[in-house]
Amino acid sequence: MLLDALGWACWLLGWSVWLLGWPASLLGWGLLAVMAARAALGPETAGSLHDRLMAWVFSRFLEQQEAHLGPLKADLFRPMAQMKSAQPELTDGAINILEVGVGCGTNLPYYPAGSQLTCVDPNPHFRAYFRSACAARAAHLSQEVRFVVGCGEQMADVADASVDAVVVTLVLCSVRDVTQVVREVHRVLRPFFYLEHIAREEGSAVRRLQNVLTNSGMWPCLLQCWLNRDPRPVIESGLFQSVDQQLRPIVKKLKPWDMTNLTNQCLVGVATK
Repeated sequence: MLLDALGWACWLLGWSVWLLGWPASLLGWGLLAVMAARAALGPETAGSLHDRLMAWVFSRFLEQQEAHLGPLKADLFRPMAQMKSAQPELTDGAINILEVGVGCGTNLPYYPAGSQLTCVDPNPHFRAYFRSACAARAAHLSQEVRFVVGCGEQMADVADASVDAVVVTLVLCSVRDVTQVVREVHRVLRPFFYLEHIAREEGSAVRRLQNVLTNSGMWPCLLQCWLNRDPRPVIESGLFQSVDQQLRPIVKKLKPWDMTNLTNQCLVGVATK
C-alpha cells in the first residue's frame, strides 16, 4: 500500500515538473533563437525582424485581447465624452488626442466623434495594421490621423500642453524609461488616460515568476515586456494635481496555472495636470 502511494506520488511529481518545465524550455529555446539571429544577421536586421514579428503576433491576437479588455476600456474612456477641447475649431465633443504606443489601433472605437488623433509608436511595422484598423473602425474620427514612428521618451514634435488627452494602454511595461515617458506625457497633456498591467504583490507566487522571467532577460528579449514593473510610484510622484486610479483584473477568475496571471492585474486611471 505504501509503495503504491509512493509510486503515485512520484508519478504526480514527475508530471508536475514536466508541466512547469515546458514553458521555461520553450522560452529558453526562443531566447536562444533570438540571440542566434542577432549574431548571424546583426542587431539592426534582427531588430527589424523582431519588430515585424511582434506586429504580426499582436494583430493575430487582437480580437481575443479586446474581448477581455473591452469592459475596462469602456469604463476608462467614458469621461472623454464629457470633455471639451481647448482648441476652438474642435466642437461638439471632439478633442485632440495623442496615443503613445498605438500598435494595431485597438482604442480607436472609444474616441469621441470628430476627434483629431496623433499616434506615436517605435515599431514602424504596426503602421499597416493601424491603417487597416482606421479604415475599419475610425470613420467617426477626423481624417487627420497621424502615425509617427518615435518613442514616448522623446516626443519633440508634440508641443507643450497641446493635446486634450494622452492615452497609453499596455505600453509602460515595454518602454526603456517609464519616468521619462510620464514626464513627456505630463508636458504635452491635459488629462492622462492609462491602462497598464503591473507587477503582482511582493512575495506572491506570481510575482516570483514575474521576477524570474523578467530578471533572466527571457521575457524582455522575446516580447519587450517587463512583467515586474509597477508605474504607480512614478505616476504618484507629484507631477499631477490629481490621480484617480484603481487595480482591476482583466479576467476575474483564472486557474492558478493559467499564464494570463502574469499580466492579469491592471492599473486603470486618469491623471490630471
